[in-house]
Amino acid sequence: MSDQEGFPSTTGQRASAWALLVAIFALGQAIEVSARFSRFGLIWLGVALVSCVLLSVGLPAKSRTGPSARALVVFGAAVFAVQILEQFNSDPSAPINLALDWSWIQCGVLLAGGLGLASFFAPPTRRKQLTIALLGLHLALGVWVVRSRPNPAIDVFVIQQEASRELAAGRNPYRFAMPDIYSAEESAKLYAPGWSVGGRLRFGLLYPPMSLLLAFPGFLLFDDHRFAQLVATTLAGGAIAFVRPSPFSALAAALFLFNPRGFFVLEQAWTEPLVMVLFAAFLWTAIRAPRGAPWLLGLLLATKQYLVLIVPALPLLVPWCLPKKELPRLALQALGVAAAVTLPFVLWDPGAFYNSVIAVHLAQPYRPDSLTYLALLPDSTALALALSPLAALPALAALGLALARSPRTPAGFSTAAALTLIAFFSFSKQAHLNYYYLVTGILCAALALVAAPAEEKAFD
Repeated sequence: MSDQEGFPSTTGQRASAWALLVAIFALGQAIEVSARFSRFGLIWLGVALVSCVLLSVGLPAKSRTGPSARALVVFGAAVFAVQILEQFNSDPSAPINLALDWSWIQCGVLLAGGLGLASFFAPPTRRKQLTIALLGLHLALGVWVVRSRPNPAIDVFVIQQEASRELAAGRNPYRFAMPDIYSAEESAKLYAPGWSVGGRLRFGLLYPPMSLLLAFPGFLLFDDHRFAQLVATTLAGGAIAFVRPSPFSALAAALFLFNPRGFFVLEQAWTEPLVMVLFAAFLWTAIRAPRGAPWLLGLLLATKQYLVLIVPALPLLVPWCLPKKELPRLALQALGVAAAVTLPFVLWDPGAFYNSVIAVHLAQPYRPDSLTYLALLPDSTALALALSPLAALPALAALGLALARSPRTPAGFSTAAALTLIAFFSFSKQAHLNYYYLVTGILCAALALVAAPAEEKAFD
């Protein structure tokens, strides 16, 4: 594989791409088996975590020996092929149960596999066409998923639907007492005591306002906010594919779009696709339009509470995003944008906002079905609750390692963000497949960047 073909040319690039592919594959397997075999999920999670640590420690930039480009290409194609085959599993919780649902949707998934592999090996002009076709196919398959599962029995779907309904009526989405769709026994496992009373939940929208503002058009246009999440996923895949076009950016987009549980995340209405589209858009602006990066970063920070953890990794974007001396301005402008989006909802009813966005999460019980290493503790419920306030310590350690050793590039920033988040989720009292789905998306973005041809810095 030669440089002219657009494949990684240095040993450092190839080694980083190998580690990223291992992490993406392992994390995909972790969330694929987590609902059925949690201990196996924890093993795969450990493989992904170690791979991210190795990436942050640093791999050689140049060497005459090392992994070959051909072996890397074969491995990347194999990882994607496995993900496509896993769409045909027999798990009844999967939205596309292809082992049972013999329909045209099988042909769509197989076609996606063919398009993804073809775009990986195609010349640049044809690669662009194939990738666009893959994006359109993902959108069409996603429409089928949403239409075929109109009312998933999960609180996340109901909460976002009702919050959108409240906002459309001009009412505060954080003040509304959401309906509790679960039985009393189920609610006792999901919510802390006193948060579900008389069939109603004592909180409104659980997320910062940007997640609702992004989902709201889907509700207004189609009476189902998941259509906005579908569009967000497809757009994020497009941003990954075209931010720095190369064979591996096309593969990275395909890996993200056809994550083993990607359509399940869509069906269940988890909000991580909304986070991912803003993360991908932020990277796009950081590389192609640096002056717009603070605006996208601010919108990203106003989407999910845990994203504050990636803010200290911003120095890794220097000098691509802007000169080092302007980094404080970047952070302040981003925080200003986040505040401009969030403050109107805070001032609307400060108590209701705090109750829904902060208090209820602090009070949440330990979930023994979580993909977290706290599940390995004896008498895990009591110990997990006692240790859960320390979950930020692994994340801070990961962040410190990344800041000390990761390259000052967009790929380095993405890897640092992924490592920080996976370290945080791995030791939290609640961590489900949707959280790791986001980390997989960030790793795919890093793969698209680290394996791209060399590019000059935006600033010196």
